[in-house]
Amino acid sequence: MRNLLDFKKFCENYRKIKYKKIGILTNHSFCDKNLINFADFLIENNFNVKIIFSPEHGFFGTEQMEEKVEDSFYKNVKVKSIYGDKLEPEDDDVKEIDILIIAVPDNGSRYYTYKWSMMKMIEKCSKFNKKIIIFDYPNPLNGTHIEGPLIQKGYESFVGFYSIPVRFGLTIGELAIYLNKEFKINAEIEVFKIEGWKRSFYFDDIDFPFIMMSPNMPDFETALLYPGMCLLEGTNISEGRGTSKPFKIFGADFIDPFELLKRLNAPAVSKPREIEGVNFKPVYFKPMWNKYKGKVCGGLEIYVTDKNKLKPFKMGLKIIKAIMDLYPDKFEFKNPPYEFEKEKMPFDILAGNSYIRKMLEEGAEIEEIEKIWERELEEFDEKRRKYFLYNH
Repeated sequence: MRNLLDFKKFCENYRKIKYKKIGILTNHSFCDKNLINFADFLIENNFNVKIIFSPEHGFFGTEQMEEKVEDSFYKNVKVKSIYGDKLEPEDDDVKEIDILIIAVPDNGSRYYTYKWSMMKMIEKCSKFNKKIIIFDYPNPLNGTHIEGPLIQKGYESFVGFYSIPVRFGLTIGELAIYLNKEFKINAEIEVFKIEGWKRSFYFDDIDFPFIMMSPNMPDFETALLYPGMCLLEGTNISEGRGTSKPFKIFGADFIDPFELLKRLNAPAVSKPREIEGVNFKPVYFKPMWNKYKGKVCGGLEIYVTDKNKLKPFKMGLKIIKAIMDLYPDKFEFKNPPYEFEKEKMPFDILAGNSYIRKMLEEGAEIEEIEKIWERELEEFDEKRRKYFLYNH
């Protein structure tokens, strides 16, 4: 098995900082090939870890979506939550350290909040002139494909503080230096590069374990579907939370799964299926919590057949449109609050704009909506290439 996250090499490279006051932004899932946690490795190798900052879900990933995380201790090191009453570290906690090490995984989608906790830490470290070392992590959805709209001004939120597309095709280290430069944050950032990752690699192309990043992100295929299926969080359709297959199963108590299957499998003009890269299986399910708790729902389970043909964000829009067309009187876009946003529609902050929702409500075709963001996506693609740390 390839040693993608080489903790020993990291410690050798940064042995000069061993006795400095170190803060780490991390959680339980940042592990090497032997399933050793990074924080454990630093502590056991006598690095002077003064504080651990934990993102959403907490250090051990015990808290569910939008649940506030409390401060705690781990191996006599204080663990400070930056997903609770505040979404950024306290000034005094940052002043206390000399160096911040960022070691968090990412699932390759803009909505995933760990990257925004990272950027809040970077902003605060810039304010107090603290050096940042980022232990890079591969983009599970590869470093070539990008998809979806960028964020329009006024739609920034904790599912997207800075304007990037839904699928952005950068490692977490590349993303940090891109945002640091393009948005003039001016932090001192150094990235510890990983070995054995190529831009064309999806996570299942790497001989490395996919560790459950958060309570509803158990495997690579879930991460692959997430850029589209997370959009359901902004609707009254269950995204499968409360089942054993979140983001793979979706539905509602008013959906006939066979009717929906027929709609989504209808041939399109120029291709054999409405949505390429996946198959759907009709299911009934009963969520144990979240939307439709304890109620029988009809819906579909998604099976990926070709990850290279799949456009997950477009798939999510196609699914929503199909349900809107079939059940116009029962489908709803949810009202706020959502992810600490109290005014804007949840779907809008996920999409990064309001025009997608409005066009869906007006009956527009997905291909028509898709054309609107094509130009800005091309411009982003050109910009991001300047920040590639891995060129193959």
